[in-house]
Amino acid sequence: MKVPLVIFLLPLALMCFGARNNIGMEFIIGFLDNEETGASLDLEIFVTTISNSPANVTVTAPAYIPTLNLETVVTRGTVSKLTLPSVLRGAGSASEMKGILIESTEEITVYGVNKETYSTDAFVAVPTEALGTSYYILTYRTNPEMMFVGTEDSTDIHIILPSPSQPISIVFGGVTYIGGDVLKLRIGRFETVHLYQEQTNVDFTGTLIQANKPIAVFSGNRKIPVPILGGSADHVVEQMTPINTWGKEFVFISTPDRTTGDLVRIMAAEASTTVAISGVGSINIANAGNCH
Repeated sequence: MKVPLVIFLLPLALMCFGARNNIGMEFIIGFLDNEETGASLDLEIFVTTISNSPANVTVTAPAYIPTLNLETVVTRGTVSKLTLPSVLRGAGSASEMKGILIESTEEITVYGVNKETYSTDAFVAVPTEALGTSYYILTYRTNPEMMFVGTEDSTDIHIILPSPSQPISIVFGGVTYIGGDVLKLRIGRFETVHLYQEQTNVDFTGTLIQANKPIAVFSGNRKIPVPILGGSADHVVEQMTPINTWGKEFVFISTPDRTTGDLVRIMAAEASTTVAISGVGSINIANAGNCH
């Protein structure tokens, strides 16, 4: 039986007519922490449009002080870049007001870049109309982090950490949360909660996020080699898609000129999931939130 699953590091774009996708007129996003090795570099947002009319785009951080207000106009077939101060990154395990609002007069797509001198990754942003209330977290095995951004006031979030067999230890608000615990939060519009653990062999994968209102969710690693024994390390980030947008069929394309091979992680939304992989065989995933 086929059941929904998700593949890490592959942006999900449901381009079927009527389906939720990555095109929109409003986005609320956040940026994870990244490892600084000198003077901190600016964050970057790239926008483009397929509209025949020019898109007037405004980028603000409505709840952050000092205020931020950036504007650009992007036309069909062009890309516009806006730079934001690095202080808008999440840091440690804390609640802050670092949510970023992107508004446009026409439909656009948005790409966020979080770079430092020796550590860079990027994500495709999900518009607010395509956000949801239930997510699973996917990270890798060192220095994992996750962030939640409120789109409405009085949003209640339950963060259900994976099994106690995971050596998770998150200190938030003076309380230590370990594997199997539930961290309960109430956040407002544009409020961000960034959770981080600086330790090797720790993975937030399988953390279940449940909210009573739509939220934006980001996860990844501050800086890590992939695979874990590799000599080069980088920031890792992806905006998570809600569980109810996951699919059953995916096409994977190997990275050109990559000599160390590709790493694909597959997570199941339901227990007893069987995944068939052409040319390889099949795998079984026993529990919801488990990753292969």
